[in-house]
Amino acid sequence: MLKSPKGRRAITLNVSPLALVANQHLLQLDALLYIEDKALHIDSDAITHALSTKPLNTSPQYTPNTDNQHARKLRTQATHGDWQDEYLKLKQANLNKPDTWIANKIARSPAGQGKSPDTIRKNMKK
Repeated sequence: MLKSPKGRRAITLNVSPLALVANQHLLQLDALLYIEDKALHIDSDAITHALSTKPLNTSPQYTPNTDNQHARKLRTQATHGDWQDEYLKLKQANLNKPDTWIANKIARSPAGQGKSPDTIRKNMKK
């Protein structure tokens, strides 16, 4: 970990090719090391510059896929439409029966699809 103007950053050493990786930037080791006055020096300015720049974004941006959500929504709307059609048929045939009785009748029919009568009652009149 090295300190940079934008906080602490990690640096790794690649073996092939021999280079430092700082903030997703590849810094060749032969460009970073130099000899001056019979001493080996490291170009710290180049490393600091690589640490302070934005990282290279090589991954694609996330784009949500709403196809399944849309398909489920259409299935739900179709089911509610079936319940509404059944409600109209049963209400015309049984004018004096309450909505709870009609919802129970729909729940026991194949159109109910195993849903509770309360769920059907909430959605059959919309």
